[in-house]
Amino acid sequence: MRNGQTKNDRSAVAFDEKGSDHAQPYTVVGGAGPKWFVMRAFEGYLLRAEGVLEGWNMGGGTVESLYNMGITTSLAENGYADENLAGDTYTSSTLVPMTPGIDLNTVLPQVTQAPVSTVPILFDAAGSTEKQLEQIITQKWIGLLPDSQEAYAERRRTHYPMLYPRIESENTDVAATSLPVRLTYWTNEYTNNNAAVLDAITKLNAESTTPNGDKATTKLWWDKK
Repeated sequence: MRNGQTKNDRSAVAFDEKGSDHAQPYTVVGGAGPKWFVMRAFEGYLLRAEGVLEGWNMGGGTVESLYNMGITTSLAENGYADENLAGDTYTSSTLVPMTPGIDLNTVLPQVTQAPVSTVPILFDAAGSTEKQLEQIITQKWIGLLPDSQEAYAERRRTHYPMLYPRIESENTDVAATSLPVRLTYWTNEYTNNNAAVLDAITKLNAESTTPNGDKATTKLWWDKK
């Protein structure tokens, strides 16, 4: 089920009722919605792994040991042992992402999609810093389910995990191959707080590497990647 599919297209996919805004927690009026965690223990380990990767003092531990601890802690927090669906140890698995098969959204002839990434689960101690970062954030992104806001923030910040482009984007400022990097100001802010909004946009442009004004493509000051 690709990001960017229309709700009409998604309605024919059984998983849609579990993994999108069509899921029951989002559609019951007055319902509590899904349960959210502020921060799980696994995230702390993977944050430390990333910190060590950047050369920071994270209180001990190597990138690899903290990466593995983050994964096993995430599995334990969800009631699982350190193994995959085949019963093999997950953290030592050399399996890599596989093709999802034929892309039924392409024009004829329909083509088989190449795997979106080639990183294994097993930590690549000899890999580049960027490759190790991809491994860390990919596993973090998996563990963050269903906290989609945090998962989006991680992908916006690091550009990982590698995902297929959206099928389409309804925002003309944001191509399907990219991500929105900020929220724009609401219309009522322009109406009720115009001077402050215009001042904020001036400051935003001054500190941004993509000074496009009040658009979803204008990077914030810390967004340098």
